[in-house]
Amino acid sequence: MSFKPSISSAIAAIAILFSSACFAQASITEGGVSGQWYNPTRDGEGLFVEVVESGSGQQISVAWFTYDMEGFQMWLVGNVVLGGDPEAVTIPVVVTNGPKFGPDYDSAALNRQTWGTLTITFPNCNSAILAWDSSAGFGSGAIELSRLTTLTQVRCTNPSLPPSGTGITPGTWRGNGVCFHVSADGRTLTSAGSPCDDGHALDVEVNGTTAGGGQCEAEVECNGVVAIVDNGFSCSGDGGRTVATFNNPTNLSGVVQETDDGQLCTATYSAQPNNP
Repeated sequence: MSFKPSISSAIAAIAILFSSACFAQASITEGGVSGQWYNPTRDGEGLFVEVVESGSGQQISVAWFTYDMEGFQMWLVGNVVLGGDPEAVTIPVVVTNGPKFGPDYDSAALNRQTWGTLTITFPNCNSAILAWDSSAGFGSGAIELSRLTTLTQVRCTNPSLPPSGTGITPGTWRGNGVCFHVSADGRTLTSAGSPCDDGHALDVEVNGTTAGGGQCEAEVECNGVVAIVDNGFSCSGDGGRTVATFNNPTNLSGVVQETDDGQLCTATYSAQPNNP
């Protein structure tokens, strides 16, 4: 299997600063989020998600295959019983080692090491945010994921995005100090094929004002895949945070904030497609 899989740990701050950004979450307990997930800019890495029935009740199981600090393959696995219908779920995960491949496999040699937790949020049926908090020296952070596969005959009933081929105008959108690239199906901003600076999914660099009325400049750069949810998106990068709304398929307005030297800089911007 070939996965062609960054938004920072400031996701919580986005929710506080931009509480008006509304997301229609995908249902986790219905099982439609099961499948394979990836980030197109992180080749060789991916996440398996499975919602199953067990003797303990309904649970979600995950396996994130990634790499350690030395570049060696590392699988993080875990599961947790689901309660209610959560919009996000936190799962304790472990990393294992010990047994040898093939006929010499010895389960008595298995070592399980607590690694930390993974928190997965599903803004809709086709995108996810994977956040981690490690107790084993790997720090914390988050990345955005896109769906790679679905399970046969298992549907996700809250896609929250327009049908393929409709909705947001694809191509590169530009405005004064802003550039971002919308995928061919109009569902995401994406670095893939983006002509923006350094191939970013989104670049914003606009003049704004501080709370005291001073002049400032707010910047944000986002890579990878940024989901378009309810005709809008949010992303965070290099200390800047932004939310934006597609007023119609050919016009967008947004707000960006960045803290510099203790001063919060706020600015607005607009953009239109120039390369559909």
